[in-house]
Amino acid sequence: MAATIAGRFCNKLQHIYIGFKQLQLKNVQLNSASFQLSSNKNQCIRLLSHASMLCTQSSNEGSQPVLNQKPKYPPNVFFLFLQKIAPQLKKENPDVKRKDLVSQAAKMWNELNPEEKSHLAMERREHFEKYKEDLKVYLENITPEQITKIESKKIQTAAQKKRKERRAFGMPRKPVGAFSVFVAENFSQRTDNVPVSIHFKTLLNHWNQMSDAEKDPYIKKTKELKAKYQEDIAKWEKEMIQVGRFHLVRKTTLTQLAKNPNRNKKQKQVGFAPDVKDH
Repeated sequence: MAATIAGRFCNKLQHIYIGFKQLQLKNVQLNSASFQLSSNKNQCIRLLSHASMLCTQSSNEGSQPVLNQKPKYPPNVFFLFLQKIAPQLKKENPDVKRKDLVSQAAKMWNELNPEEKSHLAMERREHFEKYKEDLKVYLENITPEQITKIESKKIQTAAQKKRKERRAFGMPRKPVGAFSVFVAENFSQRTDNVPVSIHFKTLLNHWNQMSDAEKDPYIKKTKELKAKYQEDIAKWEKEMIQVGRFHLVRKTTLTQLAKNPNRNKKQKQVGFAPDVKDH
């Protein structure tokens, strides 16, 4: 429906634009008491050209929903103050670091008189009221498809962030399979004139033709790598738990800890006292 309305609007604009060009070619001058078309001629041309471009984009996009941008939560009063004074502080000291800039702004904030702080607080309240209005409009117009897309993007971003953080803290990598071990050991046999894809297919065909006995050394190597990985990952996750980075630990490990919270504690030995001989 939106595409149909946009198409009708484009047709009307095109008719207006054609009529305007015809008037321009005939040098028809309108009276200044009317619409002052001659003074706004260039502005009208730009407006109609821009509208034509928007119509073209609308017709190309079809009925695909446009993903509205969620309004950003406004900064608090201090960061609003920081945004105002940061350009001047950077101008006075171009090489200042972000940390030092914030520290300097904090000192200036503490010395700021209450009246100026009150003005900033009122300005921040206006930003917050505007944010609530924009958020209401955003939530009223968002579609289920857009919600699904946003949630999917959030999950993807969170997963990328977790992978990056895990690599930064040295999480052991999962071991490769038997075929990957075989490829790693034999890939160096490729000559320069043989493409990588062709050499890989050759190794794959060779692997499929190998007997179980020929594959056994690579399978054994894979088992050794898996055993080493289990030791390393258990040690690494224990370190992450000790420093409080539970979000980096695998869910399976956290589930096991939740079921058996005392599995690493020594259980008390309960027994009978030794027999005492009568003297």
